[in-house]
Amino acid sequence: MKNKLSIVLLLGIALSTTSCATMFTGTQDPITFTSNPAGATVFHKGIEKCVTPCTTKIPKVIE
Repeated sequence: MKNKLSIVLLLGIALSTTSCATMFTGTQDPITFTSNPAGATVFHKGIEKCVTPCTTKIPKVIE
């Protein structure tokens, strides 16, 4: 009985710490945009983010 409890406990810990990377890395990534010539407007989902060259945060896709 004690052995089964230990296995269940270890399995629960393993699943809870590996299930979601956003717990440790956040929900957004900074992305750098460049263009030639400079001055292009960057849109994400229809919203203007910045004008190149620039760096902006874009939400991660969480599946």
